[in-house]
Amino acid sequence: GDGPRGCFAINANVELGPHDPEAAAILKRQFDRMDTLITDTVAHAQAVGEIRSDLDTKIAAQVLTLFVGGLTSRARGPLPEEDADRAIDAILNLLR
Repeated sequence: GDGPRGCFAINANVELGPHDPEAAAILKRQFDRMDTLITDTVAHAQAVGEIRSDLDTKIAAQVLTLFVGGLTSRARGPLPEEDADRAIDAILNLLR
């Protein structure tokens, strides 16, 4: 279809990760890099006062990664834009 196709890594993880050890290893490296990048971004946002400083950076990064993965998956099907916007606002409000 013409709709969103989602993140390649998330799609590959769902389709190949459980059954293909080589793909699972590649995906783990990719997700580890993403986790590091997002953790560093959360730490920077805390340092400049954009999000709460009392949050554990690794846990906040994991929550954001899982949220984005879930949102990406949901967006592949019927997901009204206003529902996505509300969910994004809610997760951001939890961080502020």
